[in-house]
This record gives sequence, C-alpha cells and structure tokens, in this order.
Amino acid sequence: MNLNFPSGATTARLLFFGLGSELTGSGWHQYFPAGAYKDRIAPTDEVLLAGLMTGVISMGLTAFALVSDINIATTWATIRKTIQGFSRDFTDLEIQLRELLALGTILTTAEALATGVASGGASYEDVSANHGNLSNLWSILVTLGTLIPKAIFSSSAIKGPLWSSIDDAFFEELTAEAIADGIPLVGEIFAVINAIGDAATLAEAIGETVASPWVFANQVTRSYPVRVTVSHDIRAATWPHTARMWQIQAMVDGQIVASPTTGPFNANGTESVPIVLNLSAPFGGNTITWSIVLLDANGHQVGTGASAKLANNNEGNLPSNVAFAIVEQPAVISATTVFRRVTTTTYSAVAGGYTWSNATNDSGTHLNAGIQEVVGVTVATRSGVAGIVFKQKNLYWLRGVPLVENGSTIPLGSATRQGYNRRPYLLFDALVGTADVGNHVLLEPDDNTDGYHVRRLAINPATAALSWDPTVSLGFFSLSVSAAALHSSGHVVAVHTDSGRLGRLLPANTPRPPLAAYTAGPGTQIGLLSSPTAVAVNASGILIVLEAGASQLAAFDLNGNPVRQFGSTTPKNFVLPLLQPRVYLDVAVDGSGAIYVLSYQSNGSQPDEYRIDVYSPTGAPVSVLSTGDNIPHVAVDYWRSIYAANYTPLLDTNGQVRIAPDLGVAEPSLSRFDPS
Repeated sequence: MNLNFPSGATTARLLFFGLGSELTGSGWHQYFPAGAYKDRIAPTDEVLLAGLMTGVISMGLTAFALVSDINIATTWATIRKTIQGFSRDFTDLEIQLRELLALGTILTTAEALATGVASGGASYEDVSANHGNLSNLWSILVTLGTLIPKAIFSSSAIKGPLWSSIDDAFFEELTAEAIADGIPLVGEIFAVINAIGDAATLAEAIGETVASPWVFANQVTRSYPVRVTVSHDIRAATWPHTARMWQIQAMVDGQIVASPTTGPFNANGTESVPIVLNLSAPFGGNTITWSIVLLDANGHQVGTGASAKLANNNEGNLPSNVAFAIVEQPAVISATTVFRRVTTTTYSAVAGGYTWSNATNDSGTHLNAGIQEVVGVTVATRSGVAGIVFKQKNLYWLRGVPLVENGSTIPLGSATRQGYNRRPYLLFDALVGTADVGNHVLLEPDDNTDGYHVRRLAINPATAALSWDPTVSLGFFSLSVSAAALHSSGHVVAVHTDSGRLGRLLPANTPRPPLAAYTAGPGTQIGLLSSPTAVAVNASGILIVLEAGASQLAAFDLNGNPVRQFGSTTPKNFVLPLLQPRVYLDVAVDGSGAIYVLSYQSNGSQPDEYRIDVYSPTGAPVSVLSTGDNIPHVAVDYWRSIYAANYTPLLDTNGQVRIAPDLGVAEPSLSRFDPS
C-alpha cells in the first residue's frame, strides 16, 4: 500500500472494517462526523462488504458445515479461488453480497435481522422490533447458516460467480450420498438446519469473530532512524541516585505523536554512562523535540531533559543524531522522609576488586567499632568522589572513593601522603557550580607546631586519587583544628573544641601564606562557643556550629560575627536549642541551606539509637523520623544523598576484613543513604 502524505502531515490513520460484536457500544462513532449513521449499530457502507463476508461466508458456511457434515477445508479451497479472482476493489463481490439483502420474502424475520446486523445496516429499533437481544450477538447471527442453502437452492437463488462456486462446492460433497439415500437434498438440508440449536459449537469454532469491534484503527507514521544520546546532569557525576527507569518520547510541533519508549537502568544508583537509543523518529511538521523523564522505583519523577527544537521537514537534512543532558531534581525532604543505607563499598573476589553493593548490612556503633576512629567524611558532588579520614593503628589515613561504578569494580584512591601522627582534614566542595570542581583543600598538620597548612587538593574523578603539593601553603591555622568546613567561595573555617575559638581564612598563593583570623572563645554567651565539635557553611556563607557542650546550633557570618538565623519571628535567634538527652556527633548542610544533625540516644550501643534530623535553614524541623543511621559523621551531596564512613571496616563478600595493600591497615567502608 502506498500512501501520499500532504505537506506537513506526519501520521495517517487507517481504518479497517468488519463484523463487530458491539451492539450497544459506540466506539466506532469517534471515527465519523457527528450524526453519521444515526441510530445504526455500525457504519453500514464501510462494514457491509467485510461484515457480510464474515457473517455469511465465514460464519454461515461454518454453521452449515456443522450440520451437513461437509468437508469444510475442501469447500473453502474452491470458494477461496473464486473470491481471489475478483478485482482488487472487490466491487463485483460487494454487488453479489448485496443481493442477499434483496432475497425478500424467502428470508425469515430472524434471517433478515441477522443479515442486517452482519451488514451493519440494522438500527437499534430494528433489533428491538424483531425481538433481538442486544446483549447477545449470537442469538441473532446463528441463523446466518440458513442463508447459504436459500441463496443457492431457492427459486430466487442468487446467480453469479460467488454463489456458483459455493453451489459447486456443496454438490461435490453432498449430491451422491443424498441421491443414494433417496432423500430430497434441499429438504434434508432445511430439516437439519431447522433443528440446529448448537450455537455453542459455532461460537467455539469461530469465537474470535465476536470479540472484534466494527472498526480497527491503525496509525501509519512517516519515520526515519535516529540515534538519541542522553547524558546525566552536567552538575552531577552520576545519574540521579534513585532513578531506576527512563521514559523518552518525541514531540512534533509541540504535540506528542507516539507512545513513549521506556527502559530500566541504574540499578545501584552509581551509573554515569549516557543512555544511547536507536529509535524511529516521525517525519513531518516543522520541528521535532525529544524529551526524557527519569523515574524512581515508586514512579516519582527525579529528572527531566529535552533536546533543542530541531527542523523536521527537510528530507535531505534530517536530525538523525540527537544529544542532550537531563536536569536533575534534588530529592524532596518532607516530614515523612527517612534516610536508608542503600549501597556500601565492599570487596568482591568474584569481581576481582572493590565494588558498591546493596547486599551489605552494617550494625556497627561507636561501642563495637572495628575502626579506631573515623575523623570525617566529605563529598565532591560534581567530581563524583568521597573522601574519608580515619585513624587506625594510632596513625591517620586518607582515602578517596569513586561514587561512579559503570563496570563491575571501582578503584580506591591513594593520597600523596599517609600515616599522619595528627589528624588531617579533607574538605571537598559539595556544590555544583563550575568553580566548585577544583575548589577542594586539605588541612595538613604542620610537623613542628600545632597549626595546619591549607593545601590545594586535586581529585582524580576516575581513580579517586588525592594529590597536593606539600611545599605550597595557601594559608595557615595557628591553632589546632577540631573540625573544619569549606565554603564555595573558597573560605575555610575551623573550630577548636577546647578553646571555643572559631577561625577562618581565604586561601591564597602568596609569598607569605595568609593567617587565619579567630573570633569567639569558650562560654555560653552569644558569640562564644561551648565545646564546638562540628561546623558547616551554607551557600549564603552562614556558619552553622554544633555546640556539643550546650546541645545547640549557633550561627555566624564569615567574619565570625553572631547572626540571627533561627526562628520564625523577628528578631530571630542566634542559636537553635536541640533536643535532649542526646549525644550530638556532626552537622552538615545541603545546597538549599537545610541543616542535617547526626546524634544518638541512650549510650549509642544499638544502630536504631542513631538518627539524622533535618531542619530548615531557619531551624524549623523538617524531618525527624530517620533512625537507624548508625554512622559517626555525615556529608551531604547537592542532591541530598548522605555519604558516611562506617564504624565497621570494609569487608569482603565473605564478611572478612579486607586489608588494602597500599595502606596495610583496615579501613572503614563507605555507605550512601538516600532519602525516601
């Protein structure tokens, strides 16, 4: 079949007509102008040929064969040759079938109704007036079997190639036996047919016929092959962690023209390779746009993307290669949100290396820890690397861990130096601006004083290797550091627990490294700090300090001045009291300024005693239901997943501690917690 599409057309609808089962339905009306074939059970002109062919030839012959013991296969072979001999438009065949409608007085009322129904010419009034059952098509059509002998043998028999071939086929099967038995052929046939009541047998034989509508609609679309490549958000290192399915479709001139194509991916939430699809694109209109939606396991949207509008009306220059990236949506944190450990680093002997696994459970706490001390954890969202500092065998070690796993294993990143006597601090930028890619530093303990040097840190996204120049200092904290944080502007802030001092500096590569300026001091008054143990900096440059000694959060600006940050009334408060009794371990912020507080209740001996509470930037509780988060520190990426080094060492798949040759000591595993 060849179709000539008008200019700008992309899709043609082909309608196929035949005997339908819907006597009370009106699904076929959608394909016709309003008011067409009013009160008819079907579109008569369109279905007449196909309906009578099915009803009379297919169903009628089958019914007749059931009662006359005809070899239907042989009969059909003869009749099929005749039907195939008609011209392609079947005009002559339709004329012969229409003659059935003119048999007039030789048809019974039931036969006339059945013929009208099969041809689609009956109205609802006709069916009701002749006591037809609108809910049971078979009760009407079963009499079609009697039309065959009447059309052939009656005095008003229809003439023509179709009926002649049926006549010949029947007499081949019946005449000799009938004559031998001395039974009048036509009378026998009518007698048998008059006795038929076996509608169930007929229904079983050709039941598919009565499961069909009057009109089948099919669409034909002009198309061309296209290769569509979709990448993750350029601000992320992976696809959205919770994405488990993609759904892509094309729009022509802003209108959806086909059903979407879907597929699963990202089973562990660590994949980054582009989605590459070889699809069929509809041709026509003016422009075509490809759009994709990413869904989590619950069907919630976690990312979207769309190509540019591409010209789609030039057959000589089709957009057969399309590439675009998605825009990821940060996870929504609500009152019902909980954070659950989704995947953890482990060593697989089968895979031959380290891997992210969702089959690893962790029950470690600070009372049964297999690691001497986890100093801290940090995450670089855009680079796709997490950093861990930990203490083992009385020395401090650094480890980089890739967040991306496209194959079966990941490397564990080395560092320029290992085995410190005092704790170093890795500070990665978790935000996703262009400048945040290289905005990472190391606070390296000075070998001769209590102070710390600020080193510019390079992260290899592929290997997670951490490197720096130990001869270049970008700044110096003269006091010892108990906790530190990095602002996206490059400012580094640090607190000292014992002295209550708050230090800050902006790194600079100058002949004389800048020295940190200090404010605050020990105390409970505003502007002083009571045993500060953790600090975070939000995108606005507000310092959030966790005061473990007072069980509260305190806010400062980058100059060390107290800030009224908390509360919903004016003036706001400088501090946010936290729930007691609890032991507070860490604080972090996400890209929107939301505050994450890690703590444990009781003595912290059970995993479910650990919890993560989320507050708005002004301190309003957002999520306070997340328990079972048994970790010592938190790092939150831009998309609101949490990374944490565990109290439990990194294990192999047999549950044995894995000692990496480059360190020679047990190291903590790393877990990712996704909000759900």
